[in-house]
Amino acid sequence: LPIIGFNGGFISDIQTGQHQLIQRIEKGLVENLVAIIQDHDLLPFVSSFDGERDRLYFTELLNGGMEWYLEERRSNRDPRLSQVDRLESVLDQDVICLTVIGRKEELEEIEKVVNDRCPQMVETHCYENQYSPGWYWLTLHDHRATKDQAIQILQERHGLQDRTLTVFGDHLNDIKMFRSAHRSIAVENAVPELKVHAHQVIGPNHEDSVARFIEKDWKSNPS
Repeated sequence: LPIIGFNGGFISDIQTGQHQLIQRIEKGLVENLVAIIQDHDLLPFVSSFDGERDRLYFTELLNGGMEWYLEERRSNRDPRLSQVDRLESVLDQDVICLTVIGRKEELEEIEKVVNDRCPQMVETHCYENQYSPGWYWLTLHDHRATKDQAIQILQERHGLQDRTLTVFGDHLNDIKMFRSAHRSIAVENAVPELKVHAHQVIGPNHEDSVARFIEKDWKSNPS
């Protein structure tokens, strides 16, 4: 099966990396979102597809949270990274996500403005980066870019609507997916808001708990 990436922004062939579906943010909308972010004295990281390859653009770093993210990406030798003088120069591409990093209060204000001005057009998630405490991330996707919608597309394309759907998750952007699945499995270190929607809680993700669950489940249901 193809894989779902970027919270449902991509459905891609796992062998070639070619995107079969791209849920991009429309150009006019993405320009408005960037303007809202800039009005609050912040700048986003822009994740996009330029027609040939995935990209991750940034201009300047405004805080320690952005510095942490850039260093983390560089340490992983992320080939998408590219610094540009002006974000406006890359907004003609297929923009999949805007990631804003800052303090909780300022990101919550941006999220409120986005939802007020663009109702039902943008999928937003605001959460603390557990690896960089005190710094929060606000991600902005097109409203079609959610995991549950991407799963439904895969089910329809591959005739899997009658199969049992089991999902695993740990964060807020998994809630809609949990609600749509037959079995929703949260890891032990998942956020409390997600665990409320879980049918079962297993061990933490850093102990291979998901892989162990799948192995045990597969052996107990060989058919």
